[in-house]
Amino acid sequence: AFVWNRVKGLFKGDILRRGFNFGFIYFMIAIIPEMLMIYSFFPLSYWTIVSWTFSGFVNAIITGCIFARINK
Repeated sequence: AFVWNRVKGLFKGDILRRGFNFGFIYFMIAIIPEMLMIYSFFPLSYWTIVSWTFSGFVNAIITGCIFARINK
């Protein structure tokens, strides 16, 4: 929420576009490096990491849309 309040002016468009853009950027900055670390350090299968990455992407998009809806 803190980051959204700082950067919400950078996203233009309707709620879904702003939420998707914020969620995608969050996914690229936070989720991808986290999943790379988990895959490198823990003995988990490739498909476990893929499913966690996908769920992280979906959660980031949904969270971005919620932030965009709350803070029109």
